Amino acid sequence: MGQVQAKEMPKQSFDEFDDDSDDALLSHVIEAPARVDRVKVEGVGRTYDDIITDSIKQTEIFKSSTFGQVILQCHEVRNQLERLQCFQGVQIEVDASDGPDATPDHGYEITFRVKELKRYRAGVTTTVGNNEGSLVVWGKLPNLYGRGEMAELSYVYGTKSLLYNLTLRKPFFGPIDSILSGTLLRQTNEMPASSAKLSEQGLVLDYSILFQKVKNSIEWNGLIREILPASRDTPFAIRESAGYTLKSSLKFTSALDQRDDKILPRQGRYCQGSVEFAGLGGDVGFQKYSGLYQVNYPLASFITAQASVDAGILGSFSQDKTFSLCDRFFLGGPLSLRGFSHYGIGPKSDGSSLGGTVYWQSAYHIYTPLPFTKPTKGSFSDNFRLNLFANAGCIQDINASELKDKWRRMGEQLRISYGIGLAIRFAGLARVEINYCIPYSYQRDDSVVPGMQFGFGITFI
Repeated sequence: MGQVQAKEMPKQSFDEFDDDSDDALLSHVIEAPARVDRVKVEGVGRTYDDIITDSIKQTEIFKSSTFGQVILQCHEVRNQLERLQCFQGVQIEVDASDGPDATPDHGYEITFRVKELKRYRAGVTTTVGNNEGSLVVWGKLPNLYGRGEMAELSYVYGTKSLLYNLTLRKPFFGPIDSILSGTLLRQTNEMPASSAKLSEQGLVLDYSILFQKVKNSIEWNGLIREILPASRDTPFAIRESAGYTLKSSLKFTSALDQRDDKILPRQGRYCQGSVEFAGLGGDVGFQKYSGLYQVNYPLASFITAQASVDAGILGSFSQDKTFSLCDRFFLGGPLSLRGFSHYGIGPKSDGSSLGGTVYWQSAYHIYTPLPFTKPTKGSFSDNFRLNLFANAGCIQDINASELKDKWRRMGEQLRISYGIGLAIRFAGLARVEINYCIPYSYQRDDSVVPGMQFGFGITFI
């Protein structure tokens, strides 16, 4: 972060001031008249001036009338410059302006000293997904053409997946930021619940519009996909989906996040909805809708209630083009419908999950601090919560046209579980849960996990 430098005040012992005089002096400095005459940005090399100028114009630094406003607007300009992702450091220097055009007595000149990112960066890191850890080897070319563009090449080796991708990003800065990106990828994902493997390669184009709390994105996927049986014991119902398919789809996603924390929120809500249409070319055709809503509300100090509901529906356009195994919904797992194995709910063939076309699930949690602890915000004990939960849900393989007549099946074959556990915020990036689960209602083919269940990931219900 930057540091603020100003002219030194005359030295005076702190003993000469009492608390009231300190407050009076601070108030006098903050409310002192001030005007910004000039703003300079030093240290710029390959970054174009226009995006820097536009970023400064989005603030009100030249409208400041007091010294306190000047300081606040200096930090706002720094935030705008850091938002460009062209600099790795921004320092602020405030000095009295001079020259014939300077404002007498209270004119100031602001200098922002920046350090541009290196032309290339590389590293090895680890990431966490849902019940999966990954090793990431990456290389980046930041600020490629001088306006925040970036090229990134990465190799991700996970416990259940393998990914190579090359991504080009072009940001557009303004009152509302947006990002255009294109990704060439090749990835392989295991589908152990279905005794299969999925291999994909192709191109993904994405345009994201970034509001302060809302993110909207439009994504086009052009992928060649191959489903492979995982072993000789893979059932015939899964083998029917094996082989190559060509998917061309357009997907719109909108997400609103007002939670005060993404891992262990105390208050706020989160909602996300997506609509996907496939069939604009290729041999795959479907329409897919899904939505998630979560609300958190405090019951007492560090005691939070959380309610979530998640649902989706999948249907085909015609008999000529339909969907494959990897397009279906799957349900169950330690961070979704607890007390059941990962994707262990719903239609099966010889123990392998076939997925469904309609699903819903809900969860209710009560989070409390650990016994004999008094957590404060940001403390170590604040990363732990006692978790009382109840889950319910259902998944069915129902034709969308028959849903109106068969919707009662979604309630008749209800799965319910409840239990108690420990929820942990891990490194501020992921959520770890250790739960004791009691499945209360389930079907004969469901994979039930009574007793202890462990899970970690970044998405949960």
